[in-house]
Order: sequence, then structure tokens, then C-alpha cells
Amino acid sequence: MAAAAQVCKTLRVTVQALIAKVRSDVSGGAEGMPIPCTSPRFGCPVPSGYTYTACNVLASGDLPSQGSGCSCREQALLHACRDDCPCGAAYEGPSRQRRLKEGAWDGGPIFECGQACKGCVRRCANRVSQQPIDMAMQIEKSDKGWGARACAHIHRGQFVAQYAGELITSTEATSRLVAIDAAPGPTCHALLAVREYLPSRQASLRLTIDATRVGNIARFFNHSCDGGNLELFVVRAHGALIPHVALFARRDISPGEELTFAYGAPCAGAAFGSEAKELVQGSSHELTSSSSKTCMPMASKAPQACLCGSVACLGFMPNEAV
Repeated sequence: MAAAAQVCKTLRVTVQALIAKVRSDVSGGAEGMPIPCTSPRFGCPVPSGYTYTACNVLASGDLPSQGSGCSCREQALLHACRDDCPCGAAYEGPSRQRRLKEGAWDGGPIFECGQACKGCVRRCANRVSQQPIDMAMQIEKSDKGWGARACAHIHRGQFVAQYAGELITSTEATSRLVAIDAAPGPTCHALLAVREYLPSRQASLRLTIDATRVGNIARFFNHSCDGGNLELFVVRAHGALIPHVALFARRDISPGEELTFAYGAPCAGAAFGSEAKELVQGSSHELTSSSSKTCMPMASKAPQACLCGSVACLGFMPNEAV
């Protein structure tokens, strides 16, 4: 009996140590600074059921690459290409403190240095959204479920995080949603689809990212009907065939504010406010996400109530066919 008690005690201490480690940094050291989590009023100590990744991964295979980029010579001390490098046209500001220029908010894709750029290292200042997250944030559980808050002041235009997860096809996305709908009890997913239109708007590229089982801190960013304080952008790194999705601050964000963005249009039957309609339709990429990051029953079969709490709340979560 004494031996069994000792084993139980050892297991308990081990589990507590593992939980404490995860609570201190859910990224497991994958980002530029720790991302702690807290749930003071709830029993669940840490978010579970997923693996953290700092960047997109293919559900199978490796990410393809080809193409060309800039030929700047790396300035070793500044970790930046030339000041006039075309890869950094969307940004302004000194190295490591770069922000989106006001002219970059037109909804078009952002271009950055990438693996095809000659003489450019990974820490190049023109790879803003490809760097490990160095913004102070934390994950927190509330009545809405898990969410994320800023722990320091974030300036308008600053990069906050990629929306990272598994890159999957529309067919695979449909299959996964069907499986989630069939699962008993409350279910949730973090599947996001972004459509990037060509200038003619006659054709588009669909990028589907599933952060349900593999994802980063952005999987905890909740929806807000007023557009939230973050904006999604499609980012193309020279040399990468597949773009990625990055979130930038739409406005100055104060410490303690929840980090949110608009998942997409509200589900059918909900009244559109003119401002919300402009937020969803007035850009060159559109979200077609039915993501429920509040761990409530899925809304793919019936409208799901929105809990964003904003004055512009439309009453329902976005819910569009994949």
C-alpha cells in the first residue's frame, strides 16, 4: 500500500509540474516570448486537445516553394535588406518595430522577403509576419470559453500573430465538419477559410486553415461583430507558393483588452448593419469561416448565438458553407 501511495504521489507531482509548465507558456518555447494562460474561475487549468505550432503545416507532405525575390545584401547589424527593398513596401518604421503603412490597409495582399530572396536571412526585418511572436499576450478562460488578451500596448499596424494551423483542402474541411457535427455533446472547431481575389475578381485562391488540432495562439482569438481590434491579411513571402494569413492591430490596443477579429459574415437570417457589411465585403479577401472558438454547439446546422458583447453584435455567429 505504501508503494502504491508513493506512486500516486509521484504521478500527481509530475502532472502538476506539467500543468504548471504549460500554464507558463502554452507555446512550449516556440515563440519569441512565453504565452501564459489563466483560468481563475474555472476548473480547466489549461487548454487541451491540440498541438501548438508557430506556422502552418500541411496535413500531409511539405510546403512547396519556388519563385524569386529580392537580391539585397544583408545588413548584418540591422537584420534588414536595403531601405528601398521592394519586399518591405507595406511596412514602415525601424527594424523589429515595423508597422503597416496606412496605404497597406486597402485589403490587398502583403509581400515580404522570403526564402527566394538572395542574401536575406530569416531575421530580416522585411519578414515581419514570419518572426516568432514577441507581443506580450496571455490566454484566459471566461464565460465565453478560452480567449486571448493583450498584456502590453499594441500600436495600430503592428503584427500580432499568424493564423497558423493545418493547410487542408475544401473537401477535407467538409469531411472534418461533418465529423464534428456527428460528435456527441458540445463541440467546437477553429477552421478558417480565406479567399484571395485576383485584381479582376473573376478568380480567387482559397486558403483553408484548420487550427482545431494543430494551431497557435490565434485559435483563441474570438469573434467580434464590430470587426474586432485585429485585421486579417493574406501575406506572400517570396519563394513560398502558398501564402499565409497574419493578424495586425486595426487600432491601438491597451493592455488587458481581449484580442478579437471578425470571422466573417453573420449567418443567414441575422440583420446586417451597414458598418459590419462594409467590414466583411469591402476588402479583397473574404472570410468564409464557420469557426466556433467559444466551445459551444456547432452552428453549421442551426444559427449559433454570438457572445461577443459588442454594441454592434448581430446576434449570430458567422456560419457559411465550406
